[in-house]
Amino acid sequence: GLVERDGMIRQYLVSAMREQYLNALAPQNIPDEEISDFFKQNMHLYMRPAKAKISHVYFGGLDQTNYQRAVTTREILHAQNLAPEAAIEKGDPFYGSYHLSNQIERQIAAQLGSNVARAALELPLQSWSQPIESPYGYHLIWISQRSEASEPPLLEVKNDIASRIRRQKRDSAFEKLMTDIRNSYQIEIQQEAS
Repeated sequence: GLVERDGMIRQYLVSAMREQYLNALAPQNIPDEEISDFFKQNMHLYMRPAKAKISHVYFGGLDQTNYQRAVTTREILHAQNLAPEAAIEKGDPFYGSYHLSNQIERQIAAQLGSNVARAALELPLQSWSQPIESPYGYHLIWISQRSEASEPPLLEVKNDIASRIRRQKRDSAFEKLMTDIRNSYQIEIQQEAS
């Protein structure tokens, strides 16, 4: 009676049965063609994100005065063709880093906000941006390098794909086993005698 009344025990028994069944399965070799097909159909799982190497000049505060300072400073930086190292001194102190190297959009956003992160992946290289608003103030950004999103070579992700396919096949085999077991039981409802 305890198994019928206690859902946790039932779940534990199913989990134990699953483990035992899966451990009994022989390891499968996945054909290269199947790995290649999976890779083509699921490329989005393996894409390398775009990265950027940026520097920024910071202007603290989101008021009009700081915006104008950023605009004026950009004009000076542009006219004097200042490199990022020299340009940083034209802005305010920033609590984080002035240089972010090989960062993906999410990493840049965590440090400088989503507006700066988007701009880092869209603006032209080797020139100072217009002022970009962040939660901290305004930034002029300089993009030194950028790598576009790319797909890795199949060889690099082959083992991961094979493991994923094996896991899917094992899960499907277990679900089929459970369905077969459920279908083999006959349920009888007995009515009490009156």
